[in-house]
Amino acid sequence: GGIYHYANEGDITWYDFAMAIKERCGYTCEVNSIPSSAFPTPAQRPHFSILNTDKIKKDYGVDIPAWRTSLYHCIELLQQQS
Repeated sequence: GGIYHYANEGDITWYDFAMAIKERCGYTCEVNSIPSSAFPTPAQRPHFSILNTDKIKKDYGVDIPAWRTSLYHCIELLQQQS
Protein backbone atom coordinates (compact mmCIF):
# COMPACT_ATOMS: atom_id res chain seq x y z
CA GLY A 1 0.00 0.00 0.00
CA GLY A 2 0.85 3.64 0.15
CA ILE A 3 1.97 6.00 -2.55
CA TYR A 4 4.09 4.81 -5.46
CA HIS A 5 5.96 7.21 -7.72
CA TYR A 6 6.85 6.38 -11.29
CA ALA A 7 9.11 8.48 -13.45
CA ASN A 8 11.76 7.55 -15.93
CA GLU A 9 15.33 7.28 -14.68
CA GLY A 10 17.62 10.28 -14.72
CA ASP A 11 17.48 13.91 -13.71
CA ILE A 12 16.08 16.30 -16.29
CA THR A 13 14.93 19.89 -16.56
CA TRP A 14 12.21 21.19 -18.86
CA TYR A 15 15.03 22.77 -20.88
CA ASP A 16 16.80 19.39 -21.23
CA PHE A 17 13.49 17.85 -22.30
CA ALA A 18 12.88 20.51 -24.96
CA MET A 19 16.45 20.23 -26.24
CA ALA A 20 16.18 16.44 -26.53
CA ILE A 21 12.98 16.79 -28.58
CA LYS A 22 14.62 19.43 -30.77
CA GLU A 23 17.69 17.28 -31.39
CA ARG A 24 15.77 14.03 -31.97
CA CYS A 25 13.35 15.62 -34.42
CA GLY A 26 15.97 17.74 -36.17
CA TYR A 27 14.26 21.05 -35.37
CA THR A 28 16.26 24.23 -35.85
CA CYS A 29 14.26 26.48 -33.52
CA GLU A 30 15.91 28.30 -30.65
CA VAL A 31 15.23 26.99 -27.15
CA ASN A 32 15.79 29.39 -24.28
CA SER A 33 16.50 28.31 -20.74
CA ILE A 34 14.23 30.27 -18.41
CA PRO A 35 14.46 30.07 -14.60
CA SER A 36 11.39 28.99 -12.64
CA SER A 37 11.47 32.38 -10.94
CA ALA A 38 10.28 33.88 -14.23
CA PHE A 39 6.98 32.01 -13.74
CA PRO A 40 5.83 32.68 -10.19
CA THR A 41 3.22 30.25 -8.87
CA PRO A 42 1.05 30.35 -5.75
CA ALA A 43 2.65 27.14 -4.45
CA GLN A 44 6.20 27.17 -3.15
CA ARG A 45 8.37 24.84 -5.23
CA PRO A 46 11.64 23.27 -4.11
CA HIS A 47 14.76 24.32 -5.99
CA PHE A 48 15.51 20.71 -6.95
CA SER A 49 13.04 17.85 -6.73
CA ILE A 50 12.77 14.46 -8.37
CA LEU A 51 10.46 11.55 -7.67
CA ASN A 52 11.91 8.67 -5.71
CA THR A 53 11.00 5.46 -7.54
CA ASP A 54 12.78 3.06 -5.19
CA LYS A 55 9.52 1.77 -3.65
CA ILE A 56 7.82 0.77 -6.93
CA LYS A 57 11.03 -0.82 -8.21
CA LYS A 58 11.48 -2.80 -4.99
CA ASP A 59 7.86 -3.85 -4.41
CA TYR A 60 6.95 -4.65 -8.01
CA GLY A 61 10.30 -5.37 -9.63
CA VAL A 62 9.70 -2.61 -12.18
CA ASP A 63 12.57 -1.95 -14.57
CA ILE A 64 12.38 1.75 -15.38
CA PRO A 65 14.09 3.00 -18.54
CA ALA A 66 16.02 6.24 -18.90
CA TRP A 67 13.91 9.26 -19.76
CA ARG A 68 15.62 9.75 -23.12
CA THR A 69 14.87 6.15 -24.16
CA SER A 70 11.17 6.60 -23.38
CA LEU A 71 11.06 10.01 -25.05
CA TYR A 72 12.56 8.64 -28.27
CA HIS A 73 10.14 5.72 -28.22
CA CYS A 74 7.21 8.12 -27.77
CA ILE A 75 8.41 10.31 -30.65
CA GLU A 76 8.73 7.24 -32.89
CA LEU A 77 5.16 6.18 -32.07
CA LEU A 78 3.86 9.67 -32.80
CA GLN A 79 5.74 9.80 -36.11
CA GLN A 80 4.25 6.44 -37.13
CA GLN A 81 0.73 7.79 -36.50
CA SER A 82 1.17 10.86 -38.68
